[in-house]
Amino acid sequence: MGFSLRTFQRRLKDARIEIPRGLIGPEQQVEIYKSLGWAEMG
Repeated sequence: MGFSLRTFQRRLKDARIEIPRGLIGPEQQVEIYKSLGWAEMG
């Protein structure tokens, strides 16, 4: 994505997205892309 893990975590927090620890499944990835405005990547 071009930014640090900490920045990514802050963006998730700002968007009120809670992700459990571990791997992120495809469904959660699509949710993240849409919530953060990256729909073209999903």
